[in-house]
Amino acid sequence: MNNPQIYDQSGEMIASYNWASGWTSVPTSAENAGYHMLTFAYYDAYCNAREAMKAGNISNVTAVLEHYLILKPK
Repeated sequence: MNNPQIYDQSGEMIASYNWASGWTSVPTSAENAGYHMLTFAYYDAYCNAREAMKAGNISNVTAVLEHYLILKPK
């Protein structure tokens, strides 16, 4: 028995159905690329902020977070 699947205009599967679990969304390759890009950006920001924290430079931690996360100071 085949499970129903839904495809977008470019032919990528975006959803599938399984009798045991119901509908499941399937990320496209563009969504996966965006997810990985954001993951690496947050990890890079974390590593830089962690190094600044280890060095005891709190003002640099704020600068790192503002750079990566675009925080607006109050």
